[in-house]
Amino acid sequence: MKWEEKDDIQKTLSIMASEVADALNNVLEYQYIISFMDKHDTYINEAPWFWSEVLISLRYAIIMRTARIVDESKDAIGIVKLINMIEQSPYRKETIDICHDIQSQYRRYSASFEEIKTLRDKIFAHNDSRVYRFWMHEEAVDIRRLEFDGDFWRELEDILRWIKEALYTLCKTCGMCAVR
Repeated sequence: MKWEEKDDIQKTLSIMASEVADALNNVLEYQYIISFMDKHDTYINEAPWFWSEVLISLRYAIIMRTARIVDESKDAIGIVKLINMIEQSPYRKETIDICHDIQSQYRRYSASFEEIKTLRDKIFAHNDSRVYRFWMHEEAVDIRRLEFDGDFWRELEDILRWIKEALYTLCKTCGMCAVR
């Protein structure tokens, strides 16, 4: 379906699906590079600063993209607002069960979304004094506790795959042939 043939809901779904695909690709790239580094340390040690910057850039892109997808602030269009828009659209009748399933699943991941928002707000987007001077604040965010371990990336991959599949289902239901 051509862009000009899509209605506002379909266009918004297309943009969100593209953003989710980009974030998921970044997660998979990050995981691949970590695996590559484990197996090719001699090669990596020829340009360690380069590989360090690649990882830093990917982490930044992943957190910022994922945070935009789950952003619930007033002016943002994240997955929650998109579902609300669909529920108030002509697609409401066809998508009501799908939207309820997505909302239910979304709540299941709420703790992970809060961690992503914390990473965005306290580390990647702002120089929060409670992070960079945590020892001076009672309710501080200890940056040392916010780790990018394997469990974090696996869960983030699972979340993004779930959102991608949910958007695919919505796209089909809203009359679009979405690409998986």
